[in-house]
Amino acid sequence: MYISIQELCQNLKDLLQIKFNHLLPIHDFEYILKSEKVQFLVNNIKSEAQLNEKLIHLANAYMAGKPVQYIINEAVFMDLILFVDERVLIPRSETEELVHWIELDNKHENISKNVLDIGTGSGCIPIYLKRKFQNWTILGLDISKEALDVAKMNANKYETEIFWMHGDFLHENLNVLDKLDIIVSNPPYIPMSESFLMGSNVINYEPQSALFVDDEQPYLFYEKIISFSKDQMHKNGKIYCEMNEFRAIEINKLFIDAGFTTEIKEDLQGKSRMLKAWFSN
Repeated sequence: MYISIQELCQNLKDLLQIKFNHLLPIHDFEYILKSEKVQFLVNNIKSEAQLNEKLIHLANAYMAGKPVQYIINEAVFMDLILFVDERVLIPRSETEELVHWIELDNKHENISKNVLDIGTGSGCIPIYLKRKFQNWTILGLDISKEALDVAKMNANKYETEIFWMHGDFLHENLNVLDKLDIIVSNPPYIPMSESFLMGSNVINYEPQSALFVDDEQPYLFYEKIISFSKDQMHKNGKIYCEMNEFRAIEINKLFIDAGFTTEIKEDLQGKSRMLKAWFSN
């Protein structure tokens, strides 16, 4: 059956007013209703009763605090539309800024590079970079096989050749692709004691292993990246990381004390969220 977005919105508005006995901000649902998933469902539903059942199901998920991206299994990242579900983090705007930084630093070079993305999740970082730099060899690493399944699905959608590796970056002796030119990571960096700062939609739905670290070792991933890079990265290579805005000074000091030159970049909200590091000559 064919139904327009306007009709869908009105149907949902009427149903919600009956079910919840008050009006909800219907504009919040427009993004859901325009998604490929919902349009496919609508176009394959035979009756109004089935349609109403589906709309109420969406509304219940929304009212329970489930992120919109998980409801429709879609997340926009740069110019990509990626599949996401509870197996992976929803890509953030800060990660877009991080890959844009990498893109700007390399846009005038036309040489092949070996790149490792640590904690690849949905695959947003390697897929975007591979589409921009087709002569790069990129490896996406994750401890979660389930996350890698999502990443592979997204890579297949965009016909990008990425190498994938399942492994524990912290505890395994990982052999990667020759020497690396770029190491990029959005690692877990939120101490468990700070979890109360996160919204319930994050705590209840997103994979906690990709978000949180033990309070006793808040810099564990950065320390491992530093030691790993000294063996696995070219002397003229670069590291790009996201970081906890409240611990930027401490994280920056870790790299400086290890002999790196660093640059901190603020996000669009003026928070110190990104770091670039390279070996000092």
